[in-house]
Amino acid sequence: MSDAPIARDFAQDPTLLPRVMDLLGVVFGFVPEQVQAAERIGLRWDEVSRPFVVTGDEPSAPAVAHVGVLELPLVVSGERVRAAGVHAVATHPDHRGRGHYRRAMVAALAYVDARFDVAILSTGEPAIYEPFGFREVGEHRFVGEAPVVSRRPDVRPLDYDVEEDVSLLRDHLERREPVSQRFGLVRESAVFLFNQAKSPPLHAPALDALLVADVEGGTLRLYDVVAHRMPTLEQIVACLPEDVERVEVYFEPSKLAADLLPEPHVLDGDDRLCVRGPLECEGKPFLWPKPTRC
Repeated sequence: MSDAPIARDFAQDPTLLPRVMDLLGVVFGFVPEQVQAAERIGLRWDEVSRPFVVTGDEPSAPAVAHVGVLELPLVVSGERVRAAGVHAVATHPDHRGRGHYRRAMVAALAYVDARFDVAILSTGEPAIYEPFGFREVGEHRFVGEAPVVSRRPDVRPLDYDVEEDVSLLRDHLERREPVSQRFGLVRESAVFLFNQAKSPPLHAPALDALLVADVEGGTLRLYDVVAHRMPTLEQIVACLPEDVERVEVYFEPSKLAADLLPEPHVLDGDDRLCVRGPLECEGKPFLWPKPTRC
């Protein structure tokens, strides 16, 4: 394997991004297609992610291991935190067990430690990150009965084929307030655009808000609210076309003015939050909103 530097720069090597996408396509399958879908709504992977890559010996040899780092503008316990999101961690199946993942991760964390206060990631395999100082942090969702409201349905999915809708999305992301002062993000767009590239949020014009939510069997599942000023849960329920009896909120809901109870929860059954460094809200009920997880 090449002794070339692990820290790379997409701008200086135009062959690097397709090589990384090839690797991520082998390991995760969906990533290159998702990146292409996100490009049309404004995400440029090579502009937001710092790559740490192990390649073969020849020039332009395939990437065999990758760790990505991007900046996450976190608010934790009411304070801005310099946070690094560690993402797209991958080793080619034919090159595992040879130390390539370790080389890439060590280089990535040296970069993180020099620039950020904390590193976070979400994973179904927390154990592989523990040797690098990551620990699993428990999360909670928040549940309760839906408020009784006079419904005034007024939501629609954004249409990514309409330029005005894409502009509206990017404007809301740019000026969003954190969904929670306990744990939330401000002015974050890259991860949201990637995660929602094929699932446009709902636009609620009366609330000047975007909702990542679904209603099934009378239960509202609210994953994120992108707004300059957070609406209340009553206002959100009132604008939905479906009857809602139960509410599940997947972020700390104090800004929603709602009486909801926390319960331990693992998102999607196996997506666990891992943290390296201090996290002021650890031990208190919160959840990293799904659309901004990396």
